[in-house]
Amino acid sequence: MNGRCFDIGITTSSALANYVADKNALTSGDRSDRASGNGSEPILMETSSIHGITDNSITFVPDSYIQIPHSPEFSIESSGQGLTVEVWMRPDTLTFQGEVGKHYIHWLGKGQQVKSQNEEETMEWGFRFYSKSDLKRPNRISAYAWNPQGGLGAGAYCSGDLVKEGVWLHLVACYEPYRCSCVNKSGVHLFVNGEHVQAPPSSGTLYFNEGR
Repeated sequence: MNGRCFDIGITTSSALANYVADKNALTSGDRSDRASGNGSEPILMETSSIHGITDNSITFVPDSYIQIPHSPEFSIESSGQGLTVEVWMRPDTLTFQGEVGKHYIHWLGKGQQVKSQNEEETMEWGFRFYSKSDLKRPNRISAYAWNPQGGLGAGAYCSGDLVKEGVWLHLVACYEPYRCSCVNKSGVHLFVNGEHVQAPPSSGTLYFNEGR
């Protein structure tokens, strides 16, 4: 959507076609870290690998993470054309203890989350995974774009039978350029395994205010 591609680790130029063929995300994609020509340098902490037939994926345990240096290229507004984020994800459990007293985990995004009262949250966009035990959003994976002044933002999600334990999901979140128009309102799109599951004009996906 923004006209450029950045590969964080394993690339997925042919991932969806391979997944459709054999239903195994571990065999898809290209192992070259520089296939896009715009590669990044991720820092891996306490992660391990899931071994596939021709490729590996990264698995996370409590306190493990990948950190990628800041770049304006990862912001929604930088290109003037929005931002597309593509990722493979396999939940190995659907019921879990969330973070900071919540029923969700924040598992991918750009910005700084609040870990103490002395820190300021600066999240721009991200993905959340809600536990099946959450009464309001059970078994839900959401893609959000937050308001810069704080509070709620726009988002799209998938839930229910689409999210299964031990089953790979191919997720693509398309964050449209920020603009405010009464005729053509923009917002967040979510594709799951190639299907367009939620997008504008659905009210929760829209950027209602100027700049978000």
